[in-house]
Amino acid sequence: VRIDTNGILLVGHTSSPTSDADKLQVISTASGTGICLHNYSASNYGNQIAFMKSRNSTIGSNTILQSGDRIGELNFYGNDGSGRSLGAQISVRISGTPGNDNTPAAMYFMNGTNQSMSTRLSILPAGTVGISKNGWASSDNSFGLTVHTGSTSETGPVGDGIMIVSQQNNGNQNSSTGKLMFCG
Repeated sequence: VRIDTNGILLVGHTSSPTSDADKLQVISTASGTGICLHNYSASNYGNQIAFMKSRNSTIGSNTILQSGDRIGELNFYGNDGSGRSLGAQISVRISGTPGNDNTPAAMYFMNGTNQSMSTRLSILPAGTVGISKNGWASSDNSFGLTVHTGSTSETGPVGDGIMIVSQQNNGNQNSSTGKLMFCG
């Protein structure tokens, strides 16, 4: 265990393997290692990892967030033979206007290729869910569940239900794809 001159806590090595300024870095050459949180208590509370974001640069001071601000993000990297390469992300961002004890947030699950992430699944503050193979998962959540199989979007006045949009015929209802089938 070492704390370097920049205040970075290094566990398992004497220096950071990347140029990141992350304050806690756990480095290992053994397989299956990670971070483990243990909780032994006679209560209904378990372990947690908390992300906290304020727009104020003074520690302990409060400044309201803005729509689009990232509250927290988990990034998953692999090594591509020349260094680390981003493979997937889980991001939580402000979606709407925050207020006193009101933080409207959306969750985005992203992956992609060549370090370019596309949102594949989104959960918005109203509880609507978007799923997409082309990164449109957060573009239209007018229904309870929106599944995009192509690169177009079509909205409607219905606030609940399932909408499946296909690229064929620009999502036209007469499209021969994008159907919902129940088989028994």
